[in-house]
Amino acid sequence: MPELPEVEHAATCLRAWLVGRTLDRVRAPASRVLRGASPITLARKLRGRRLRAVDRRSKYLLLRFDGDVGLLAHLGMTGKWVLRARGETPPPHTRLTLETGARAVHYVDPRMFGRLALHAAGELDALPEIRVIGPDPHREKVGGALLAARLGKTRRAIKVALLDPRVIAGIGNILATEALWRARIHPARPATSLGSAELAALARAVRASIRLQMGTLEAASDATYLSEDASHNPFLAYGRVGEPCSRCATPFLTMVLGGRGSAFCPTCQVAPRTSRTARATRGRASVRGPGSLP
Repeated sequence: MPELPEVEHAATCLRAWLVGRTLDRVRAPASRVLRGASPITLARKLRGRRLRAVDRRSKYLLLRFDGDVGLLAHLGMTGKWVLRARGETPPPHTRLTLETGARAVHYVDPRMFGRLALHAAGELDALPEIRVIGPDPHREKVGGALLAARLGKTRRAIKVALLDPRVIAGIGNILATEALWRARIHPARPATSLGSAELAALARAVRASIRLQMGTLEAASDATYLSEDASHNPFLAYGRVGEPCSRCATPFLTMVLGGRGSAFCPTCQVAPRTSRTARATRGRASVRGPGSLP
């Protein structure tokens, strides 16, 4: 599933491909990806509009066109934006095509868990799903004190809390798994059990994990997700179940938290001794083969 770095990369690409350009043709076959407008209405509203700006809020993209036309885009699990030459056969699973000059920008989504919704451009920031989003660790100074304030008194496992966009924006399974390993924090630790030094380390680890993935995307024209090509995995914990930890050589294990697999090192990330979460999840921890994605 695309996380903050992939969505930021998508925003960067869309700015380079489309900002300042006028759409002279829009094609949108019927699909469940389109929300709140028929394919005909969506094409009619966007055609002839000039894209003024592309913003990112957590994992959402906010496309603002002239005439107060806006498009809210969420990549879901398999969505991505790709650039092709106009007239070239669209990629499989294309759900929207924006054409301008010699360019065709396609929104591709095989599993159709993504979302494209028309709104007034001036209302995008006021949408309920946007207003509740927490601080953005790529753009804002998210340190230990801010993380403590956002976590409040929740006793949820820290891994589950990090996946809540109301706590911190854009963090998914990949970044949370990597950051917790870097900070030497077990994913099942109750959030309230973390001290100030641990929270500061976790905040630094989140930022470092984002920088790592952003660096791998800078030279890419189209985003490639780890679910598509695990050989390009730059992470030291995520996707390393069964492999030796680079710090201590203990094989990574995995456990299920909040319905998601979570890789961890049982030596570097000490399990909580008395937490209800740990007791509930310990029996589901299991070793998988090297290179498998949790």
